[in-house]
Amino acid sequence: MIKLRKFAFPILIGTLLLVLMACGGDGNGGDESAAEKSPAEKSSADDGKTYSFQIACINRTLLPCQVTEANFVKNVNERTNGRVHVEISSFPELGLAGPDTLRLVADGTLGLAEIYPGYVGGDLPILDIAALWGIAPDTDTYLELADQLYPDMQRIFKENTGGEVIYRHYYDNQFIFSKTPLAGLEDYAGKKIRQHSTVLGDMLAGLGADGQFVAFSEVYTALERGILDAGVTGGLPGHGQRWYEVSDYLVGPIAGSFVASYVTMNKDRWEELPADLQAIIKEEGAKSEAVNLDLVKNKWADEAIESNTSQGMTHMEFTPEVSAKLREIALDSIIPNWVNRVGGTDTEAVRLFNKIAAPLLGVTINPDGSASETGTSAGSSSTELVSEGYDIKFQFACINRTLDPCKLLASEGGMVERIAERTNGQVEIEISSFPELGLAGPDTLRLVEDGTLGMVEIYSGYIGGDLPIVDVANLWGVIGDNATNWKTIEAVQDSIHQIIEERSNGIVLGESYYGNNYYYTSKKISSPADLEGLKIRSHSTVLGDLINGMGGDAQFVAFSEVYTALERGILDGAVTCGPCGAGLRWFEVADYLNGPIVSLAVTYITVNKDRWDAIPADLQAIMKEEAMAHQKENRRVLVDVWDPAGITDNVAGGMEHVPFTQELKDALKQASIDVVIPNWVERNGGVDSEAAKMFNEHVGPIVGVTINADGSASEN
Repeated sequence: MIKLRKFAFPILIGTLLLVLMACGGDGNGGDESAAEKSPAEKSSADDGKTYSFQIACINRTLLPCQVTEANFVKNVNERTNGRVHVEISSFPELGLAGPDTLRLVADGTLGLAEIYPGYVGGDLPILDIAALWGIAPDTDTYLELADQLYPDMQRIFKENTGGEVIYRHYYDNQFIFSKTPLAGLEDYAGKKIRQHSTVLGDMLAGLGADGQFVAFSEVYTALERGILDAGVTGGLPGHGQRWYEVSDYLVGPIAGSFVASYVTMNKDRWEELPADLQAIIKEEGAKSEAVNLDLVKNKWADEAIESNTSQGMTHMEFTPEVSAKLREIALDSIIPNWVNRVGGTDTEAVRLFNKIAAPLLGVTINPDGSASETGTSAGSSSTELVSEGYDIKFQFACINRTLDPCKLLASEGGMVERIAERTNGQVEIEISSFPELGLAGPDTLRLVEDGTLGMVEIYSGYIGGDLPIVDVANLWGVIGDNATNWKTIEAVQDSIHQIIEERSNGIVLGESYYGNNYYYTSKKISSPADLEGLKIRSHSTVLGDLINGMGGDAQFVAFSEVYTALERGILDGAVTCGPCGAGLRWFEVADYLNGPIVSLAVTYITVNKDRWDAIPADLQAIMKEEAMAHQKENRRVLVDVWDPAGITDNVAGGMEHVPFTQELKDALKQASIDVVIPNWVERNGGVDSEAAKMFNEHVGPIVGVTINADGSASEN
């Protein structure tokens, strides 16, 4: 747990509590606390209790707060038929200071509040990981980083406050609202500029300015009276507070400075809610977040400048000199200072940065705590090589050499070559495959654990029988499109890495991705009836349940043996990704390519931990960087090249592509709801299992499906 700052203001807290009570407060209208019941005793039926919440927004004038009121608040109140009553409040109304919000949510003073990492970064600096401004090149990069970090951010909030992150608010890029022009670096010297985070303070100090922490609601007066020379906030938040009346120049924006804050519920308040109300709250939170995100990307960002200049402000973009200085400050001050605040390089924060942020931002944190550029293209330079004289060899067991991710790893400029080059040959990886080594996919966890395999590709589908939780993002049939599938993968990414590492005694360096799956058959599949009784090759327990749920007869056959089984009539069909089947020339023994099932698959590049621990830190860093560069490039070519080729290559081989009818799509979804998900819940140990909770927290709101208290699944 974090050590929150002690406050010697009991009168203030008492006043705050009175204000909360006077405003309707956060209350439970029932006589008995549901928090005293175990999860198994919670009922999803209407028990007659009502639950009241105030959302403490930063300020009512801010657009994300207005989106929340129009969407989340309205829809939760309506969908729960009055069982949950939510209303909007704000920091100024409740007399709150932003840095207090972590503690006030943790101790229950606030039942539901917007927590902005910049405000609480002094107490919990790891939360600033996505807001180390000056290095994100653009908005898309920032948003991708925020999404990849989201599961960890949710976990970190829970570990340090007990609170449940419901959804996010997004704010547009940050500008400097200044009373005087800010062109050259000399114009910043000595200027008193409002800051709202420690990171921003470091940035302003690097520019020669004097950062001042001033509450958002008080900035207007401070600018008006000359206490401040300028203030930093989003373009539209500043407009909402009418800063254009007390400043003349809109400078910026700071590149990649979108802001995400986290609407978080107190632990006890969350746990007292019945499961059906929790599900509704999470679903409506996700919907409200989606509306907010669409607006901030496609509307607010464009309006930020226009709305202020229409009120008489002059917009000034950063000069090249200042832009270059901002990145220099990020590398020389912001990141090293952040490393010191989180406790040094041997911390979760730095490991998380180098694993997730570094490949996206083109910046890595070095073993001495400094930061250096790695370039923006996959595989560009990064961690400086220090070690000499090592001779480290790995045989990497791919599922099959013909598969695109394995080809990418072994390609010119791919991970294998780049690691050898960057380590001066001290780390060499030789590509092998499951058929060559006589491996069965389900054995890979055990073989990494006991050291038989030093480096291997672990596919969740193969190990899902022994470790079914890893299939949480791959419960196919309910996933409607690729964008949704990427979200399910990202939502549980780090949690699944941790589980695989614990179970395999391994280290996950990165991921490989495979395209959508198709039914390769000798018979056209036009309706669910056409699948009845067909013997169809499956490659995972989840897929087997989907095939059986659609009326087929699932058969587990090793990938390298499917061609012969189709040729001899042992199988009537087989399921795999489009390029995967084309690579083994299944088009020679099957006539129809039916689908696809939306089913992007993930495999995990995993190294035995004992082997890993014997490698020097700089060589480890290089291996991780190149694995992450591979992951990023794999995802790009999967979307742009491989998945489309899954159809064209098979059609060129003589197959007919048969897209699923709506009837088949509906049947797939129903089979997943009726068979796949309930069977998966049972394999994981029931509805109280970590897996079922992970699904309902992270995946269910994305796909619109909930696991119910009896283990069944239903559409939201």
